[in-house]
Amino acid sequence: MFVNAVTPLGTGKGLLEISFIRVLRPIAASRETVRLEVTERGRGHLIGRRQDVPESEALVVITEATFDWLQSLCPQLWSRLPDRPARFIILGEPPPEPKISDYRAEAFGTTEQDLLEGAHESSFGCEQPPMAERPMKFRLDVMLEPFDAWLAWRGVVPQEMEEKWFIYRRGSTLLFRRSWTGLLVYEVETEWRGDRLHLGEVRATRDRRQEQVTGDEARDRQVLRWIIDAVLLRRPRPFPAKPGSDWESAWNAGGSALLR
Repeated sequence: MFVNAVTPLGTGKGLLEISFIRVLRPIAASRETVRLEVTERGRGHLIGRRQDVPESEALVVITEATFDWLQSLCPQLWSRLPDRPARFIILGEPPPEPKISDYRAEAFGTTEQDLLEGAHESSFGCEQPPMAERPMKFRLDVMLEPFDAWLAWRGVVPQEMEEKWFIYRRGSTLLFRRSWTGLLVYEVETEWRGDRLHLGEVRATRDRRQEQVTGDEARDRQVLRWIIDAVLLRRPRPFPAKPGSDWESAWNAGGSALLR
């Protein structure tokens, strides 16, 4: 969680009201507030007892997150979003130590809107033209399991020149733009079914400036599924050669959680 306000309640009983953004939450992040009775203060941590839940669930520990904490308590997140090597290294000097603050900023953003929504229209400074007229339509009919659904809903903001996709949400639609031109290549309609996310109708551009565009539904489907798996869900995959390849066979055999 990201604490954004701590208010002493002035009762003389060590009560605090803590407002925070709960980012790692099924479906999507949310603003929440809890009332704590502080039982221990230490260097770098605070322990309190919640006033609004059963006794067995009431203990809260607030401390700075660390890389060890992430790896042990958030293994799914760490497996998909590991810390990246330093981008700038001075020859002859050791690489800089990774900072948890840099990781948090890259994984979740820095503003309240970033934390709550993930990627959004203003997250990346590219042009955002509408899709070319008369797009091709087809259906994916894919269901994402809860953690994958959370990742997909938060989208992707490019961090480096090599990252070619800016993926964000507008209402219930996922938009897939080329990061440096802003051209809109795919729109995918989504629907929440409990804590799982269904990917339904797709609109694919017919703009021939895009090297992915072939006018072939099978190829568009294959490329989009690769983008979802490798870019949006952060599962490294080789780029598919063509429909009917080994990659396609592995996918249809259940190699991705997308089809489970």
